[in-house]
Amino acid sequence: MSSPSPESEVHTYDSDEESIDVSRQMMDVLINSGIPDACPLLTELTPEQFPLHFSERGGRLFHSHHSSPYPLPVDTPEQEVLDYAAVLQEVGRVLRSNGLFVSYEWGRYPAFHPVMGFNPSEHAPGVCGFFDALTHALDVCRGIQPVAGTLPALLAEAGCYCNVTARLYYMPIGPWHGDPRMKELGQAFRATLVRYADSVKPLLIEAGWTEGQVAAIIAAYLHDLRTVSGLVAVLHTVHAQRI
Repeated sequence: MSSPSPESEVHTYDSDEESIDVSRQMMDVLINSGIPDACPLLTELTPEQFPLHFSERGGRLFHSHHSSPYPLPVDTPEQEVLDYAAVLQEVGRVLRSNGLFVSYEWGRYPAFHPVMGFNPSEHAPGVCGFFDALTHALDVCRGIQPVAGTLPALLAEAGCYCNVTARLYYMPIGPWHGDPRMKELGQAFRATLVRYADSVKPLLIEAGWTEGQVAAIIAAYLHDLRTVSGLVAVLHTVHAQRI
């Protein structure tokens, strides 16, 4: 789900005032209008009956009854449901027939553009080390595991979606791309990843690494980001229609 967004969005579309009425009833749901079509949400639901709150954190989609769009700590009484299968069933419950489900997830792993044919562990060991540490920390501290590539199968297995369509997009990391526009995007995206690395330091320390070890992991990661050509971030997109 540009830089990684802290929130996932539920999109519905309408050309009249229906989406405005829906957004007033459901203050925690982002309603986007603009495409003439029937609103795919079951709009007769009241806010009390509409328990969907979504947030992307570390590549995971959270579902919670809490009023904030951000997930609560896992040790609070109102714990998030870290189960995509359950979330997809709930989304299917509130979507009308032919309603569109759209998801985008950044892959949390090292990658080169496919045309490069490079092995990340050989050509970008610092990036590999960072993502190994981050994946471990998210698992042991938050119960969050990588799911970016699993959504198409989960949608197919849910039993309430059809026309499941998945696609990968590659965002350059750094100004290595030959296209001037992609070069500019890559440079901006790399700056975003540098800030992101700094933001996860407390999580890595919480997972058991010392400050010195975290500094070394991030230093190796940033060195590769700034010196290795061909690195990409992989965006996993998938959309499906409600049966």
